[in-house]
Amino acid sequence: MRKKQSKTTLQIICIFIGLLCTTSFAFSADNISNNEYVVGPEDILDIRVWDNEDMDRMVEVSQNGAFTFPLIGKVDADGLSVFELEMLMEKKLLEGGYLVSPHVTVKVEKYQSKKVFVVGEVITPGEYDWKNSMTVRQAIAQAGGVTEKASPRRVIVVRTKDGKEKEYKSKLDALVKPNDIIRVPVRYF
Repeated sequence: MRKKQSKTTLQIICIFIGLLCTTSFAFSADNISNNEYVVGPEDILDIRVWDNEDMDRMVEVSQNGAFTFPLIGKVDADGLSVFELEMLMEKKLLEGGYLVSPHVTVKVEKYQSKKVFVVGEVITPGEYDWKNSMTVRQAIAQAGGVTEKASPRRVIVVRTKDGKEKEYKSKLDALVKPNDIIRVPVRYF
């Protein structure tokens, strides 16, 4: 009888752990692609504390790179990856004695601190907000599309790496990185 009861208890514990892992994975699956993003001023973050919905907040990172959060107070986020920010907040909630086992997820709702620049033969050249998984085509669309003089098959992306600018011939479906300059040249007949 005791052996059967232990087996049933073990099965219940295994089911509970399995559900907990599944819930935790589902809760953070949307953030996988965002984890490496580096937070900056004016970014808008959706912060959730698992099993503490009253703490969930949408916050804007200030010009000095910080925001305030319940129980923690001021959080310096500028320059941290999303993953590092999640770990920092969990640490502060744990060390402050506010939560026993905090699980924080951060999702970037608006990438205000990251820009792309679209120049050349587009309707409205200028600076535009970068979005995760943004393509050259999407950036050009934000600039109102190409003019009738444009040569969209010869788009150039200028990217700064290690302090040096480098030009790349680009396809329209190529991904854009923050601070890229997308140049749409004139078509010569």
